Amino acid sequence: MNAVAEQIDPRTAVVTFLAYEGQAGVSPLKDLLAVRPGVPAAAALEQASNLLSLLTGPIYAAAMGETPLDGNQAWLLHHTLETAKAIVDAVKDGAEVGQ
Repeated sequence: MNAVAEQIDPRTAVVTFLAYEGQAGVSPLKDLLAVRPGVPAAAALEQASNLLSLLTGPIYAAAMGETPLDGNQAWLLHHTLETAKAIVDAVKDGAEVGQ
């Protein structure tokens, strides 16, 4: 971690994600998972980077026509991207609160 990051030391804010439907037609969508508050931004962003790096191979292979994305792979990619985005949003929100 560089000196600037150590001085700022932002922390994550709570960000919920991965919605599910409570009771069909009765309950509104609810978020199932959340990024916990207070995680150092550098640690959170490292995890987001790790998640995103897992996606580059399958997405590239699909884009090149080498391997089609079936339903299960597409959902895996979707949920991984949603998780990484929630982490980045939590860091952004935490940085805004800390300013």
